[in-house]
Amino acid sequence: MAALTAPLADAGLGILGVSTYDTDYILVHADAGVAAEIAWRAAGIDVG
Repeated sequence: MAALTAPLADAGLGILGVSTYDTDYILVHADAGVAAEIAWRAAGIDVG
């Protein structure tokens, strides 16, 4: 979770992290979706 949220924090984006027994979710506001994708790609994270 930390590896995925750090680039978003560096970009100044707010998130809501939700962890369940078998998976984790990172929610960003709809207006920040493109910025989150750009931040992840810049950090070398494959967005898919």
